[in-house]
Amino acid sequence: MQHRKGYRFSVDSILLAHFANLSKEEHVLDLCAGCGVIGLILLYRSKKAINSLTAFELQSDLVKLAKSNCELNHFQKYMDVIEGDLRRIKMVLKPEFFSTVICNPPFYSAGS
Repeated sequence: MQHRKGYRFSVDSILLAHFANLSKEEHVLDLCAGCGVIGLILLYRSKKAINSLTAFELQSDLVKLAKSNCELNHFQKYMDVIEGDLRRIKMVLKPEFFSTVICNPPFYSAGS
């Protein structure tokens, strides 16, 4: 699920999730997770390779949506959704814990 208005994931997120090369016992961090689509795809495709997956998102409404998507797909046991600001990430997450970090931040044309 995603919001009808505002940020919506696109094919970029799907491609990025498919390009991730996960091995074994991975601890994955998804920065700017949005509705959680990348983490959900990674878990669907490579759940056996993932030890933990943390989705990190700034916007409260997207955090709620990512948590709902996680539950709807029965991945709440594997995916943790955390609300936080990247500028303060060291206060929330343990440094050097994650083996794979993935990020697909929204981008906009200059001046928009």
